This record gives sequence, C-alpha cells and structure tokens, in this order.
Amino acid sequence: MARDRQQRLDAGNLGVLVFFVISGYLITGLLMHELAATGTISLRTFYWRRALHIFPSA
Repeated sequence: MARDRQQRLDAGNLGVLVFFVISGYLITGLLMHELAATGTISLRTFYWRRALHIFPSA
C-alpha cells in the first residue's frame, strides 16, 4: 500500500517536471522570436503580454 502511494507521488513529480520543461521551451521560443523580430528582449513587454492572456478584458 505504501509502495502504491510512493509510485503516485513519483508520477506527480514527473508531471510537474514535464510541465516546467514544456513551459520553458515555449517561453524560450517566444523570447527568441522577439529577439529575432526586434533585436532585443523586453521582459516588461513579455510579462505584460502574458498578463493580458491570463486576465482578458471583461
């Protein structure tokens, strides 16, 4: 019984790891695209755009 619980915890940790890897890949792609398009990376603009996606206007 304890072994089943440990396996579920390991699977949960794997899910979190996969989430962070995919998120990092996507964020890096967005920043690289901005760098290629403008020659610079504005973290302020990046976070502003992310906030607009998370909190759309009513």
